Amino acid sequence: MIYEKNSDVHELIVIAVCGGGRYEESDYLAADDQGASIVNIEQAATELNSLPEEKISVNEERDLIFLREEEKVARDAYLKIFDVNEIDIFMNIADVEQSHTDAVKILLDKYLIADPVTDDTVGLFTNPDLQAIYDDLVSAGSQSLEAAIKVGLEVEELDIKDIRIFRGRADNEDILLVYESLEKDSRNHLRSFWKLLTDKGYCYVPKHLSQEAFYAIVNSEMETAQ
Repeated sequence: MIYEKNSDVHELIVIAVCGGGRYEESDYLAADDQGASIVNIEQAATELNSLPEEKISVNEERDLIFLREEEKVARDAYLKIFDVNEIDIFMNIADVEQSHTDAVKILLDKYLIADPVTDDTVGLFTNPDLQAIYDDLVSAGSQSLEAAIKVGLEVEELDIKDIRIFRGRADNEDILLVYESLEKDSRNHLRSFWKLLTDKGYCYVPKHLSQEAFYAIVNSEMETAQ
């Protein structure tokens, strides 16, 4: 996650939306069944490895290494928050995040890039910045149900923001395919957490996406698998 704790994401007047959001979709606990699906890793490996092995740039290599652990941050944070709140959405989405980090691992293996996940224990990371982000997210998300939902929204915002940056400096077909799939799932997860937030009557201010980008996602329909 390209994480800037004290940065302003945009200069618009910030509007905190509380309860009664416009998003009208089915139960958020079934969100993944409607759009964001767990990757079949064997099928994904076959498909990705069948695509040309193009020359990989320094940026592409660096971004894949980062994303491998970034998706683990999401998985681990949701697992820890589930332990505290026992709300199914966190366990459901953690399962999808596991498939995401596995998908990135396929690309690392294909391009013979060393895997930064040397220990898959929940809460352990090679990148010290991601370790700090994980620690902060879990600490915040353990305070209350409201705080936990807001952490879910922030994690998905960060994922979308970062993947969009990574997509902008990648051109390998297989890498772009993974980015596209992961971002779509993150958009669906953002919609799921948003519905839970508004159903509970809580407020949230977008932190990492512009208001325009954030509300364009949460006020649109779930995206189904193609």
